[in-house]
Amino acid sequence: EYNLYQYLEKNSNDRLQLTGLDVQLLKEVFEEELGLTLKLPQVDWKVHQQDISEGMRDVAGGAFITPDRERYAYFSAPYRNEDIVLISRRSESSAIAMLQPDEFKQSFPSSKLRIGVVSGYYYGDAIDSFLKNPSNQDRWTSVKTDIENLQNLANGKVDLVAIDRLVGSTLIWEESLSRDLIAGKEHIFSGPIVALFSRRTTSPALVAAFDQAMQKLKDDGRYNQIVRDYLFPSLLAMTAGQPW
Repeated sequence: EYNLYQYLEKNSNDRLQLTGLDVQLLKEVFEEELGLTLKLPQVDWKVHQQDISEGMRDVAGGAFITPDRERYAYFSAPYRNEDIVLISRRSESSAIAMLQPDEFKQSFPSSKLRIGVVSGYYYGDAIDSFLKNPSNQDRWTSVKTDIENLQNLANGKVDLVAIDRLVGSTLIWEESLSRDLIAGKEHIFSGPIVALFSRRTTSPALVAAFDQAMQKLKDDGRYNQIVRDYLFPSLLAMTAGQPW
């Protein structure tokens, strides 16, 4: 699965390695600026969060700030923003109406529509409160990846999917789903993205050093270069993936 923030690609030795916008930013900070080694095993986000909480892993990038995460993690300063949108099938008018954030918040809870999410992800208060309500447990499906979510949507297993705007647009293009699926133009949730540091294994001093190093990347232009390297292909996909 391609996700501009982190994904697997083959290196010069024909081996899979983790890369992406967040991965490269964290590598630049930890390895080039702080002189630390950043180990990057592929792991599900929900498992990664559990490992941060238990002190089995030290850091995670690409996270929204939530009260639950504050119990087990320190937060870095925000280093980018992320917009969450909803996607539906083009053939379902009742679901398309929910792509408007106000309509979703007002009408979705009392509807019979089903939503797909990725396990451990945070999509804002409106979706989070819906997922935490026990009476709604038969109206949402949790999977490990965004591509599974979109496949479930295309196959009619759910009616809506919540997803990062850029990731969703890119995957719709890559999977040739633009004639079947449509994304909302307005975000259902938008917020700052931070790095999480385990309270069990790290310290506020390390977080401060991280913040200082990230600011240095922004000041000397490396941050913008990394963002351009990963963002431009996705923006091109968003344009190319629209039906004519």
